[in-house]
Amino acid sequence: MLFKENKKRLYIAYYTRGTALLLAPKKPSFMAYDTIRYHAFDTVLRSGQVVWQYQEQSVVSRTDKLVAVMLLGKLHPSWTKDLISKWLRTVPVVQYNMLLPVAVPVVQYNMSHHWVWAAIDTLVRVGAL
Repeated sequence: MLFKENKKRLYIAYYTRGTALLLAPKKPSFMAYDTIRYHAFDTVLRSGQVVWQYQEQSVVSRTDKLVAVMLLGKLHPSWTKDLISKWLRTVPVVQYNMLLPVAVPVVQYNMSHHWVWAAIDTLVRVGAL
């Protein structure tokens, strides 16, 4: 019997309040922190300004806030967690105020979607997907 490698899978994760990329093993454990979440999230400063930041962290694969996942693909074993992280750290996190003229008062928009799209584009460009 041949040894089958448990290739990591990359998913788009749809949460109740945003999107992220998940790097997970084929059969993730329900309780272990064996999945890496890559995403952009917002922080409100004391001044009231909303700032978007990049974050990667180990998480459990399933939570109550996770609505759905979509498989993007299996990664070749040469694409390690460290290599994926290295490329995703290069993806810019666009701030909401960069998209509109300063004088336009609007409700804050969820920038995590934009970061995920840019991250997928980067991973396709470098050959991970």
